[in-house]
Amino acid sequence: MKSAKELGECTICKSSFKALWTQLLPHIRICRPRTDLCWQCQQNNDQLISSANPSERKTAEIKKQQGHLQLVQKERAVYEMTAACKKTCDDYQLSIGPSPPSSKKIRMHYSFDFAQQMHFASNPLQPGPMYFLTPRKCGLFGVSCEGLQKQGNFLIDDGLS
Repeated sequence: MKSAKELGECTICKSSFKALWTQLLPHIRICRPRTDLCWQCQQNNDQLISSANPSERKTAEIKKQQGHLQLVQKERAVYEMTAACKKTCDDYQLSIGPSPPSSKKIRMHYSFDFAQQMHFASNPLQPGPMYFLTPRKCGLFGVSCEGLQKQGNFLIDDGLS
């Protein structure tokens, strides 16, 4: 393997890199802290800023933003729940596999997703390029155990659904 010098490349320190970046590419910026708001938060904040100070419109916008933030808090509770599930899996040394129903008094979080229009080859014994031109459609259904960070995938033949 050739070194950077052999390839004609040079190495620079981080501060020099940042200075060159700022000089040569001033239009490309790294996001500053607290600029990664969701779309709804950005829209609500823009509406709050553009509304006149004490007005009914501003009061309505504040209520709208408070409602959105309450919803966000509920959604963030899911992250706390998945962390608790990971701890449960570690404490009980759980793994994926057969076990008697309700054998442990624990709570677990599962998520699932159904992806449509997945394709695979229809006839692996078909010779020539037609093997790749005539794919078979199937559905992909995934179930994930958040505590174990493992996912099981199920293929569902489109002809059977």
